[in-house]
Amino acid sequence: MNPALRTDVVERALADRTRANRDFFDTEADRLATLCHRMAERFARGGRLIAFGRSPAARSDARHVAVEFVHPVIVGKRALPAEFNIRTRSRLPTLALPRRVWSTL
Repeated sequence: MNPALRTDVVERALADRTRANRDFFDTEADRLATLCHRMAERFARGGRLIAFGRSPAARSDARHVAVEFVHPVIVGKRALPAEFNIRTRSRLPTLALPRRVWSTL
């Protein structure tokens, strides 16, 4: 494949990704803002984030999300309590206790 064609393929892929991201955030902005606010309220009351995943890729993502909360990238931001559960047979209903874990919007 010649370099010009490769560049075109990459540019189209990036444009598609940008469009998909814009569409998603345009559609979900209000729900995301509400979710962020609810999470902040729970952290203020001593809550913690529990991230988990069932597939190897999802478990890797869960680890990454927990680390980002515990060790924030932005200097000066406080760490927030988070943990990840990597057991392959984990299921949300076994972790969820009334008033301790909130559901998605």
